[in-house]
Amino acid sequence: MTQEKKQERVVWIDVARGLGILLVVLGHTLTTPVRNANHGLFALYSAIYFFHMPFLFYLSGCTFRLLWKRNIQYSFGKWCKKKCNTLLLPYVTYGIVVYLIFALANAIPVCHRILEPEGYGLQAVSTWMRQMITVRGEDLYSYHLWFIYALFIMNIFSFLVGKYSKYDKQLLLFLGILFMGLRVCVIQINDWGIINLVMKCYFWFVLGSYFDVSKFIEKWYGKVWAIFSVVYVAYYVTHEGIFGQTWVYLKYMYPLPMEIIKWIMDVGLIVACIWSSTVVAGYVKRFLEYTGKQSFGIYLFHQPFFASGFGMVLFQVLHLPLYITIPLTFVLCYAIPLGIVWILHTRYFSVFAPFFFGFREKRNS
Repeated sequence: MTQEKKQERVVWIDVARGLGILLVVLGHTLTTPVRNANHGLFALYSAIYFFHMPFLFYLSGCTFRLLWKRNIQYSFGKWCKKKCNTLLLPYVTYGIVVYLIFALANAIPVCHRILEPEGYGLQAVSTWMRQMITVRGEDLYSYHLWFIYALFIMNIFSFLVGKYSKYDKQLLLFLGILFMGLRVCVIQINDWGIINLVMKCYFWFVLGSYFDVSKFIEKWYGKVWAIFSVVYVAYYVTHEGIFGQTWVYLKYMYPLPMEIIKWIMDVGLIVACIWSSTVVAGYVKRFLEYTGKQSFGIYLFHQPFFASGFGMVLFQVLHLPLYITIPLTFVLCYAIPLGIVWILHTRYFSVFAPFFFGFREKRNS
């Protein structure tokens, strides 16, 4: 691979990640009362949640693949330490800060009356710690960070297999498919918390680690696949009420075949997003590329204060119309995290930055 192509590949991933994180922010902007107030918004929310997590885990797998030749030089112990510093530490730090903020907010009666009905009431420390570890239950304080937690587990497991097995590709692909199949066939697997979430998404991380589906957009069948998947999801989310009962019945009677159909559509949607990321240009490309580079900070700080929290207050407390609530919440969910990131990198607060963004290795120039 030439240096030019390598650089182009990295830029593509940044642009795609920028698109992905904007979908996450938009999905979290459409809180329950907001999306329930409008059928079109509910359809948009359903479309985003149909595929956005497979897309993000696929991109994380791509990054894992690009850095593999460098990272395989680590011992397993040093790799674990590296991932603890860059993923697990921010997960724990943010969780602690969020708990303290909500504890203080719930001590104020007017705030407690707003937070309690929405699931943000005061939690016992033991309950919070248990849910941070297991990701079981309805811990809305920092539940959205399960992505970082799951990514930590996937990185550790993939590194272990990739470093010590010469059949890593075949083994991990088999396990990824097996995990997804087990989720469909095993009863009560949703109660497994973080184990369930890793099993749900690990296939997509493996797919990104070993397969470059962006090559599909160079083929006619890849374009057809992408367009068909977009049309399929658009029709499904806008006509859910028409064939919803039929779909539920089919998923109950034939869970695995119906899930396989969804996997096929997910791949097509990933190809569609990659296609979109490669054709954008100008200011849009630069905006998405910058967003992709800042995606960790945006993801970390946009929830729950500025999406669920702020949007909920605008709509339910201040009773602002949706056409004001949604754009304002979305912009704030993007701008405020970037402001926090900037503050944490200033002279007076930079000492706290590594706890939120991870301690990075110092490399010799």
